[in-house]
Amino acid sequence: MSNLIKLRHFLDPNDSFHSAIANVGKLKCLQELKRFEVKGQAEAFALRQIGQLEELKGSLCIYNLENAETGEEANLLNKRHLHKLVLVWSDDSSQAEHVLENLKPHSNLAHHGWVLTCLPKPCKLFVWIAYSGTNFPL
Repeated sequence: MSNLIKLRHFLDPNDSFHSAIANVGKLKCLQELKRFEVKGQAEAFALRQIGQLEELKGSLCIYNLENAETGEEANLLNKRHLHKLVLVWSDDSSQAEHVLENLKPHSNLAHHGWVLTCLPKPCKLFVWIAYSGTNFPL
């Protein structure tokens, strides 16, 4: 799949295929990625894969943030066409605060606010819909 470097869109009714693309960062023209799962030390699923996708639009959900090293590698500041950002991690990682502080999304997100839920299992979910401050409100 990562050989289709000019791919812009593909339909996936439940977003499971989106999260299964290894080395998604090679799809430089991709405009739609509903779900991305950070998978430990696997380079093919590292948060920096998102950082290489300059054309992303719409909404993006990033799961398993406890596996991310730093938020800066996602390069969210340059994702100017995103209007909704959902951030999910499944444990109280000591890295969580560091990752959130360094994600730094752009200020063009459509709405303002965030939500924290812990259902159905211990899990943290932030829906980041336009945060205009300098630090994430923990």
